Amino acid sequence: AVLLGITLAGCGGGIFLAFRIMQATPAYRGTRSPASEPLPSPAVSPTRPSAGLLIPSPVSSPTAMPDHPLSVAPERIRPIAQWGSRAIPVGILMSPDGQRIAWLVGNTVEWLDPVSLRTAERTMLSEHAPITAGAFSPDGQWLALGTESGEIVIWSIREGRILRTLKSGLVESLAFSPDGFRLAAGAVGGRIRVWRLPEGALNQTLELEASRVFDLSFLPSGDRLIAATSDGQAHLLDLTTGRKIRSVAVGGSWATALAVHPNGQMAAVGGTGGQILIWRITDGMIVQTLKGHQGTVTTLAFAPDGAALVSGGTDRTVRRWGLPEGRQSFTLLHPIAWVDRVVILPDGRLGASFSDGTVMTIDPRRSEGEEIETTRWLEASMHVRALAFSPDGRHLAAGYADGAIRLWSVREQRLLREWGGHAFWIGGLAFDPGGGWLASAGADGWVRRWAIPEGQLVQEAKGDEGWLSNVVVIPDGAWMAAGGIEHRVYLFPTDPGAVRVLEGDHRRLPFRTLHDWDYQSVLTVNRTGEWLASYGISIERDGRVRHVIFLWRIPEGRLVAEFDLPAWDVPALAFSPDGQWLAIGVGSHLQLLSLPDRKPVLDLNP
Repeated sequence: AVLLGITLAGCGGGIFLAFRIMQATPAYRGTRSPASEPLPSPAVSPTRPSAGLLIPSPVSSPTAMPDHPLSVAPERIRPIAQWGSRAIPVGILMSPDGQRIAWLVGNTVEWLDPVSLRTAERTMLSEHAPITAGAFSPDGQWLALGTESGEIVIWSIREGRILRTLKSGLVESLAFSPDGFRLAAGAVGGRIRVWRLPEGALNQTLELEASRVFDLSFLPSGDRLIAATSDGQAHLLDLTTGRKIRSVAVGGSWATALAVHPNGQMAAVGGTGGQILIWRITDGMIVQTLKGHQGTVTTLAFAPDGAALVSGGTDRTVRRWGLPEGRQSFTLLHPIAWVDRVVILPDGRLGASFSDGTVMTIDPRRSEGEEIETTRWLEASMHVRALAFSPDGRHLAAGYADGAIRLWSVREQRLLREWGGHAFWIGGLAFDPGGGWLASAGADGWVRRWAIPEGQLVQEAKGDEGWLSNVVVIPDGAWMAAGGIEHRVYLFPTDPGAVRVLEGDHRRLPFRTLHDWDYQSVLTVNRTGEWLASYGISIERDGRVRHVIFLWRIPEGRLVAEFDLPAWDVPALAFSPDGQWLAIGVGSHLQLLSLPDRKPVLDLNP
C-alpha cells in the first residue's frame, strides 16, 4: 500500500516496515544519487512490548507524493518505522525432571525458571537456522532441534555444545524413543526418518502418503510410533517391519496433535475439526470423543497419572479434561493469541506458550478470584499475512498468521488495539470507504466486521468451509467480497441480507485437490463496484491445471470472462480509475485487458 509517499511492506519474520520513497534525481543529469541520511538508532517503544521496535521518521511531517517520477532504486527507499518482531515462536518444552522450561523462538532457546519464568540462560543457533521443532531426550541430557535449513541439531545440555548435526528436510516434529537412543523426525513431504544416537546413523526411513507430519510419539515399548499427519489421520507404525499397522481418522482436514497415555494403551489425537479422540492403541477403537475447541487442536498432554488431559488450540483456549469421564474441569482464554504448546509441571501446574510470545504457568486448582497464573511476555510474533491503511491514513491494520489483528496509529506510530480476530490465519483486511470499520477474512472460513478504533465485532458471516484468503470492500460499503477455496467469490452484505455466492463452471474439481496450505486468492474491484476480478487455479477433469483470471459483473453476480495465465506465479491485479482497463501482472508479463471488449490489447514482456 502507498500513502502520502509512504509504502508498507509485510515481512515473513513477523515484522512489517514503512518506507518513504524519495524523489528521484532526473537520469539525464548524470549526477550521482545523494547518499541517504543515517537513521537514528532503533528505540524500544514505550507502549506495550508487542508494539515492537520503532524507528522515528527523520521527516517532521508527511508530504504529498512528488510530481517528479519515482525511483525504485534501493537508495531511494528509506525505512521510517518498524513494528513487530523478527522471532517466530515454536513453543515451550519441559525437561524430564521438570526443573527447566525451554522456550523455542526464532533461532534461540530461552531457558526459563519454571517458577518465575525468568531467563536463566540462552542458547543461540545460526541466524539462518530458525527452529521449527524440538524434543528432550528421556534422561534430559540432549535437546534435539529441527531447523528451517533442513538440519537437526543435537544439543548436549550438560556440555553446552552441539553434539551432532543430522541432515533432513524441513522438520515439523521430533520424538525420542523411551531409551533415548533413537530419534524420529517428521518432515514436509510426509517422510519420517529414524536415527541411531549418539552416532547419528540413519536407521530407517518411512514414507507416508500425507504431505506433512505434524506430531510424533513413541509407544513405551519403543518399537512402535504414532504419527499425526495432514491426511486427517493418526497412523500407528511398526518400526520393526516399517509397515503401517492401522490408522484413525480424527475428523477434519489435518491431524495436528497427539499424546500417548502413560499406560501406553491409549492415545489422544486432535485436528482441525476441533474434537479430540481418545482411542485404544491395540485395536483402534474410539474410547471417548472430547468436544469443546472451536478451532484446530494444536497441542495435547496427559497428566503423569493419566487422570487428566490438557489441550490447547487456535481458539486461544487452554482446556483441562478430567478422565475417564471426559468432563472439562478448567478453561483459560487468551485474548489475542493461539496456544502453541502446553505441558504439565511436576507440581500439577500447567505451562502454556502462545503465538504472541506469552509464556504462562497456570494453577487450575486455585479458587475463583485467586491469582492462578504467572505470565511473562517475550518478544515474538507470528507472520504478518495482511495489511491495510484506513482511507484517511490515520490507522494501519495488520493481520497475523495466528488470527490476531493489531491496529496502529500511523502518525503516533504506536499500538492502539489488538485482539483475536480468527481461529486461523488472516487472509485479508480491508477498510470501508469511510474508515469506520474493518473487514477481515480468515482461514477459519469467517468474514468479520470490526468497529474502528474500538476493535469490537459488529458483524460476522460464514463463508467457505475451507478458508477465505482475501477480502475487499465494494466502494459504496454495502458489500464485502471474499475469495473462497473452490473458485467461489462470496458477497457479504453489511446490512442484514443473504450472502451471495459468485460461482463459475461447476465441472471443476475443488482447489484443495492440488494444494492446501499456500493457497491465496487475489481479488480486486473497480471504483464503481461494477466489476470484480479474481484469480484461481482450476483442475480440469482430464487433470490439466489452469491458472485463471475470472472477471465478474457484480450487479448480476455473473461470470463474464476467463483468461488463462502463462505462469504459476500469483498475479497482481488493478483496475484503471475510469473502469475501462484491467491490468494483469504475472511473472515477467504485463497485460492490459479492455473491459468493454474483454480482450487483451497489450502484452509487455521485458
